[in-house]
Amino acid sequence: MNASSIGRRVRQALRGRRAGIGTFSPRSSVGVDFGSHTLKAAEVVRSNGGFTVTRIGIIQTPRGAVSKGVATNPEALGPVIRTLLDDSGIRSKRVVTALGGQSAIIRLLTMPEMPEGELERAIAFEVDRYLPAGVRDVKHNYRVLGRKPQDGGAQLEILLVVAAKELVDRHMAPLAAAGLTSAVMEVTPFSMVRAVAPRDGNGDTATVYVDIGAESSDILIAVEERLRLARNIPIGGNALTKAIAEALGLDIDAARALKEQRAQAVVEREPAGDLRQLHEAILPVLSTITTELRRSLDFYQARLGDEPISKIVLTGGTAKLRHLAPFLSGELGVPVELGNPFGACEAADVPSEYAADVAPMMAVAVGLALRRLTARAAVIAIAIVALAVWGAVLIAHVNHLRRDLAKATQEAAQLRPIAQQVQELKRTAERVRTRRGLLQQLLATQMPASQFLETVRSVVPPDVWLTSVTAGTSDVTLEGYTFSYPSVARFMIALGESRSVRNIDLATSQRETVADSDVLKFRITGDLVVLPPVTSHQGAPSRTEASP
Repeated sequence: MNASSIGRRVRQALRGRRAGIGTFSPRSSVGVDFGSHTLKAAEVVRSNGGFTVTRIGIIQTPRGAVSKGVATNPEALGPVIRTLLDDSGIRSKRVVTALGGQSAIIRLLTMPEMPEGELERAIAFEVDRYLPAGVRDVKHNYRVLGRKPQDGGAQLEILLVVAAKELVDRHMAPLAAAGLTSAVMEVTPFSMVRAVAPRDGNGDTATVYVDIGAESSDILIAVEERLRLARNIPIGGNALTKAIAEALGLDIDAARALKEQRAQAVVEREPAGDLRQLHEAILPVLSTITTELRRSLDFYQARLGDEPISKIVLTGGTAKLRHLAPFLSGELGVPVELGNPFGACEAADVPSEYAADVAPMMAVAVGLALRRLTARAAVIAIAIVALAVWGAVLIAHVNHLRRDLAKATQEAAQLRPIAQQVQELKRTAERVRTRRGLLQQLLATQMPASQFLETVRSVVPPDVWLTSVTAGTSDVTLEGYTFSYPSVARFMIALGESRSVRNIDLATSQRETVADSDVLKFRITGDLVVLPPVTSHQGAPSRTEASP
């Protein structure tokens, strides 16, 4: 880390403090979770060194207004979000929200350790590899999770998240319609883990997090909050509802109500009556979820399993299905429990029975609110650490500048003879210009009858210097210097067009060096044409011109 990057982080942290990030900032944060079945909101405040959930709210999502974790009908969602916050007593205008996991690309990359600028370019190249056909305008972010030694150098473990810009913009639209702004946007799996992950510092085991939503389910395996595996499967609570509706001949609303009130996963004995029908209806869906979980566990243990799996944590509305946790535990042989976002946050202002009932559903909303509060703490931490080491880095930077100055002084001494040669060349050029001026003065003082000298004076190019002009009765010879053959050619063409000389020929030419400059010495010959003088209408003599 160099002085400029540390200084930039310090300035950002201090700007954040002035903007309301830090000790004197508002202590509350609001998370809004867009579910296809329900919208959830949670307000969390910082208190006594921890966090407290002060207000929560849940409201039905307008049918079809959210699909695959993304808002699809901002006009319908905006008023409902406004109602959700007003009914919950949440007054903040800034919220944190997230795209559904199925709408974002989440990849864990392993790359060689490299400078930050090169890493950003390498990740931009990786982004193109994962984009679907036809998608090019995207937003992406990444986080370096850690580094691990490898033969030949360290490897970086990187979490990459990519989302189409069109989806991000669409997701933000209902917030604007509700008069809100989003301070941060992320993806729902990360919010869920943040809310329910244990904070006991035990990095020796891995935890499986399963967020069972209405349309899809996110499966994540993490060590503390360090992600090791992320998957999204297109099956969730709606699949259970549809299975009940088809098996019992009910409409969707009636099937959903029956699922929430009576459906359960059977653990020990066969149920009787209508419970047996419900169990048989939902068992294929539960088996599919179990199979996908087993595949994820097997993949992790075979490819990534440095730490053993200690338990599975369930969140989401479907996690409330009766006996689902013990059913999955028996099928997978791993302890399974319901995630409780209120375990890490006090919820003194929320009735305890209500908090226990809705806890699995509120994980994403609470995690979103914590995202902003924990980000503030991170910014302050960066500022403190940066200030602590900035002085040492600046000293090293000054020493580096001193070495650069000594090197520049040495190079200047080496360039001094070259500069003297350049000055000598300038003096030579000045002498040549002086000679040219003398020639021009000589031509200007010639008798008006000296037709040829007048022509030479008018056509000689500025980059041609004549040293000798000899004119006989019928021939002429011109000698001089220039820098290139094209300059000589232009001079010869100009002489021919003046009609004062014909049969023009380049008699000799050779390269010479004058004051370390490469010049061309030439001699031109030709036959002189004598033109009659022409007078003006007023009788005053005029310049000589060629007759037609």
